[in-house]
Amino acid sequence: MLRPALAREAVEELQLWKLADDDSPYADAVARARALKSVRSARDVAVLDDPWWLAVDGGMITISGGRAWGEAATDFAGEGLLAFWAATMGDLLEEVGEAGVLDGWHGELGELTAQIADGLVGLLYDAPDDAWVDVDELRAQAREAGENGPEFDLFQALFAASFQELGEGLALLGAVECEPGDGDDSAETLRTLMNAMGGQELGGGSGTSSAASDRSWEDRRGHRMRLTPLGRYGLRAYLMECGVPAPLLGEYAEADAGSLLQGLLSYSPEEMRREVEGGLEHRSAADAAVGLLDACAGAGHEAAAKRAVAQLVLADLDEPRALRVLRKAADSDVEGCRQVAAATLGARLGAEAPSSPARAEEAGLWLLIDGLSVLAGAGETEELVRGFLENWNTAPEALEQRVDDLWRVEHPATAHVLAELGEGLRGVDRQLAKRMRTAANKAHSRR
Repeated sequence: MLRPALAREAVEELQLWKLADDDSPYADAVARARALKSVRSARDVAVLDDPWWLAVDGGMITISGGRAWGEAATDFAGEGLLAFWAATMGDLLEEVGEAGVLDGWHGELGELTAQIADGLVGLLYDAPDDAWVDVDELRAQAREAGENGPEFDLFQALFAASFQELGEGLALLGAVECEPGDGDDSAETLRTLMNAMGGQELGGGSGTSSAASDRSWEDRRGHRMRLTPLGRYGLRAYLMECGVPAPLLGEYAEADAGSLLQGLLSYSPEEMRREVEGGLEHRSAADAAVGLLDACAGAGHEAAAKRAVAQLVLADLDEPRALRVLRKAADSDVEGCRQVAAATLGARLGAEAPSSPARAEEAGLWLLIDGLSVLAGAGETEELVRGFLENWNTAPEALEQRVDDLWRVEHPATAHVLAELGEGLRGVDRQLAKRMRTAANKAHSRR
């Protein structure tokens, strides 16, 4: 352990007294000075424990033979220090995900606080830079959704406490900025939970109704927090480590078209639009069209997924030279590339449309099978049926006329997709399911 003089210096210089509870002598400046002056052993300085063992576990401090010494400061500079910090934040979030965010609450309530914290992590990352995540706004959205009653009151209180505790924990790491609300939401939560667990009506312990409790919440400003740039870096590292897509806008600004399409698979429509706009700042619309169409060639689920994204991106390229690229590609013999170009032009009006509407319709059916093949290959039967029915509802006349001829679509996955649809549609439309199975048999026979 540190010598007493170094322990006192560490508490003051690193402001470790911020880690102390409200009832700790270190929380008050005058009491802190008195307590530190009387320290005879670093073992008595509780706020040193977590930072000390964090440094030891992270390799910043080595202990051997009853002695401890620090590593060279240069070993933890730059990217190394940033990676160490991100791992520390990840450890905190992992612990919260396993044990919940409120100390002492286990079982179903502990699991619920873990789920709440997990949802808040996603909300923080999805929020734009410098945007606050406000507990009052989240409560209001829940009330607008029609939620009410004692169980909802209980969840509201638990949510507010989890929000506060997570924010305070992340703030200690510099990952978020916090603005505290009025009053103590955690105390309100504990009272409500104690009433509920005691079998009393929510709010009954203090003689107030749940409606009165709602009014007190509405009259009182709640906590809010927002990610710092450092926090966004650490949170993205944590999400990616967990296998969760965490787009970083601008990441594909100078990437090739194939990498761009692959990356955009995890983007929301708004994020996709902003990423593409950033990419167009580094290349012309015509060059972008050439690269995107070239990336549309290929077989397999990954290529089919890229083609689905490419259609969305190409639809917004209306520069004349980009349209010429599309027309040339629509006349090519390259599977995937030809269909995407023809369907994109077919969705346009007037002189921009291709000379043959029939070719655009054929391309549309090919891409329908193409898109559904991703779901069929992944065994997502429910999503497969939903995807087909969404297209059916969009253009029922075209599909009604062509459904028995879908087996003619010259796509390598036609037979498999139709067979899967035939099974999946049994509980939705038996007649349509039978037609799909018949078409699937014809497609198998043709092969």
